[in-house]
Amino acid sequence: MKKIMVYSIFLSLIAGSCSVRRFLPPGERLYRGNDIYVKKEKGVNASKRTLKSQLKLAVRPKANKFLFGQPYKVWWWYVIGQPKREKGFKAFLRNKLGEPPVFASRVNAKATAENMQAFLENLGYFHSTVTGDTINKGYFTEAIYKPDVFPQYKIKSVTWVNDSSDLIKLLSMSERYTLLKPGKPYRLSDIQSERDRLDTKIKTKGYYFFNPNYIMAYADSTIGNHEVNLYMNIKKITPEAARHAYTINRITVFPNYTLLKPPPDTSKNGTTFIDGLMIRDTVHKFKADLFRRMITYRPGKLYSSIDQNTTLSRLIGLGAFKFVKNRFDPVTDSADPYRLNVYYYLTPAKKKSLQAELDAFTKDNKYTGTQVSVNWKNRNAFGRAEQIAIKAYGGVEVAINSSIKNNNNFRIGQETTITIPRIVTPFYRFKDSSKIPPRTQLLLGY
Repeated sequence: MKKIMVYSIFLSLIAGSCSVRRFLPPGERLYRGNDIYVKKEKGVNASKRTLKSQLKLAVRPKANKFLFGQPYKVWWWYVIGQPKREKGFKAFLRNKLGEPPVFASRVNAKATAENMQAFLENLGYFHSTVTGDTINKGYFTEAIYKPDVFPQYKIKSVTWVNDSSDLIKLLSMSERYTLLKPGKPYRLSDIQSERDRLDTKIKTKGYYFFNPNYIMAYADSTIGNHEVNLYMNIKKITPEAARHAYTINRITVFPNYTLLKPPPDTSKNGTTFIDGLMIRDTVHKFKADLFRRMITYRPGKLYSSIDQNTTLSRLIGLGAFKFVKNRFDPVTDSADPYRLNVYYYLTPAKKKSLQAELDAFTKDNKYTGTQVSVNWKNRNAFGRAEQIAIKAYGGVEVAINSSIKNNNNFRIGQETTITIPRIVTPFYRFKDSSKIPPRTQLLLGY
């Protein structure tokens, strides 16, 4: 019986798939896929299987799915036909069972071979070549690629071209954690990752305007023995602003910012100065010392992406603000241009909220019940983002088993929670700079 079913499916697939030919546009063929025949030169350590799987990543386009050598999904795509609506049942069926045909006219074997050759060079297989061609079989087209792979180059040395600038000195001092180490295979992806790592590092040292694309790597592959010397430098097109470290000039906080009528940055109405911060809260919703604890850096300090991200995370983690964003502007009216003015725009969330819940449940002990709860919340009770949550609830459980009938349970209760975004102690004040502000929670319930 099973054999008959398999044969039936096989024959129906052949019958259906062969009829795909009548749906094809004149002169078109279906792309059936590709074959890669790897040739390894002496000294190549990677296996042909590994090289083939890597090269498949550079092959475009992706062929249709085949079963028993036939494009069964393309057949469904044509048989179901074009749906009238994008979200109807017919469209769902067509997208679920079928797939659009990949025509041979989309295949450019020569261009794909060039991409595969570039792919090999990016992995350090210099001087490798790839040829590509297509062959036609019936109404199918297949691509044939023949890569000739030469040995992979390794890194012999990494040298920073030093121009005695502070930026180059800082970049060259990070060799301890570098991804480019002598003896490792040359890979373009490692150079790109190293550039990103260096960018992240110097963003903590004041270089706000630096970009990883400003780092240049030059590989000298003429030294022989399948090795390269890497020379790192900063591109000449790097702007002057990206070559200098910036310090913080002024920090201004808008704790009651609104997109409807945003106040101008230059206005000083309602400004409070505290610990080097300018707090502009004209409606006095928040106490100024809240931001003294949440903002982890001060004017005069070098810019650091760690301080920036930590401060944003702490402000968001308060739960008192709906939107939090910041802006850094270079100072233009000073003899020292390498300073930044910082602005924090905080849109408060709705201060109070009320929520009701109705639950129904059954238990394994033959009780059925329901519960009603009312939750009230204040997200800024005392002006320092303290949260007060009050929950009142009542419920009943009714026994449905005759042996415990009339043993009904009634429940009523109340919980009050006060959450303070700092560690509260009677004798010592903790100074914390973690990304998530510490919390003290007081709970009273009955």
